[in-house]
Amino acid sequence: MINEIIHLEKLNDEEINFLPTLRRVLLKTNSKKLLYADAIVRGVNKRRDDGLSNYCLTKPFTQARLRKMVNYFRCTATLPVISTSKGYYVSYDKDDIIYMIKSLKARADAIYAASDGMDYILKQKDIIDADKEIDVFGFEWK
Repeated sequence: MINEIIHLEKLNDEEINFLPTLRRVLLKTNSKKLLYADAIVRGVNKRRDDGLSNYCLTKPFTQARLRKMVNYFRCTATLPVISTSKGYYVSYDKDDIIYMIKSLKARADAIYAASDGMDYILKQKDIIDADKEIDVFGFEWK
């Protein structure tokens, strides 16, 4: 199975139990009817706080948890969730999926570039000793 091959941040029990509800919400979206992350988070937390839901969430729902669950849907090929600056939606359209693949690969490339930069810093012989550093505001770090 795909989940066995790909390393994923493990979902906790609440998140696993919430997946079907989030899936139902996302399946109501399309490229003309997107949902902003903050709208999803606000809606979930409002229903949770008002006791109007059987979401079984004891902790507040956050955008980080939403991203983690969306990543799970994508990595396990459960749901083709597309994200843009305008929000999330589900699409089986080939062009939308290709767009999302390119976007994810570009983000991965940016993360690798940042990792390479940090690796380069570590390999330098003249790394500043943080114990003796004075920052631009004049604070001395001890």
